[in-house]
Amino acid sequence: QERHVSGLDFEKNAFYLLPEGLEAGRKLVLTDLVAHKKYNGLHGWIVEAHKTDAHRLIVASAIDNLELEVKYVNCQFQLAAGYQQGLRVTLVNLSAANAIYNGGLATIVRAFEQDPGRILVRIDNGARMCAVKPSNMQLVLPKGFSIDCRVETHSLQKASLNGKFGSVQGPDQEDASASRAIIYMEPAGQQTVGSYKSLAYRNLRFALPGGLVKGREVVYRGVVASVGGADLLDSSLIVIVLPEKDASDPTGKRMTSIEQAVPLIELVMQLPENLKVMMSVQLKDLKSAAFNDRHGFIKMASPYVPDRAVVELEDGQQVEVRYNNLIVIG
Repeated sequence: QERHVSGLDFEKNAFYLLPEGLEAGRKLVLTDLVAHKKYNGLHGWIVEAHKTDAHRLIVASAIDNLELEVKYVNCQFQLAAGYQQGLRVTLVNLSAANAIYNGGLATIVRAFEQDPGRILVRIDNGARMCAVKPSNMQLVLPKGFSIDCRVETHSLQKASLNGKFGSVQGPDQEDASASRAIIYMEPAGQQTVGSYKSLAYRNLRFALPGGLVKGREVVYRGVVASVGGADLLDSSLIVIVLPEKDASDPTGKRMTSIEQAVPLIELVMQLPENLKVMMSVQLKDLKSAAFNDRHGFIKMASPYVPDRAVVELEDGQQVEVRYNNLIVIG
């Protein structure tokens, strides 16, 4: 018996959609590939569902501009945009057996493997883990802030603390007014170890992520731009400077520039001025000691992390390495 949808032949005209809870652009890591082992550990994002195979989807990576058909089981999905590991949330509108936890605090652990549309959280009143939908969570940090977002201090009474950089670790749980955060202060000068301080949100402004500096070249939706600075209101946004034709020039040849705040995750990083593609390098001071002293060449800037480069080693393996873990050879 033939199946029809709106008078159309079902087999020829129907196509699969992404499962509920997954969306185009969601970041992922490829794992346990057998036929293409070299892509295991590769970071990428969802393009769309496979049109004819319910068990596969199309993923892309900025490395080599790859686009692959892979099974869902070979994708380790990352948390949806706006959610990060360690973020504090309040649970709301839970039903049935979990209703007892409504109003309670929890900490985000990771995306839930069995259902990427849910997030695994650890509830404060014990070791219990619970997989909940984003609609059942309210973020505890003020709007614009996120765990690990980089900030700069200002307007503190102790002047020597102003102009210092750090990263938000989470709300200060001992502050009843909920107006302060715990900040990891980056080591400065001769310091080798950072420190932790409780600071008021009003004394923090957003700073560029580590490795990203004003003027650095980036690509936004295929257009070459430069970094202008951190956004004032949202840590997930970066202000970039885009070229634009000068509307007052009748010839249409003169260029001017405009500033625009765009999501950091939509920027494709370019290498800093002191590094070039194909430059020979040696790896150093890595926590994975087996990679120390290995040689390779710079393939490209990491498309995801501002302070890393993609390095291809002698055996063809590709790794992402922080710039300060590279020694330029020759």
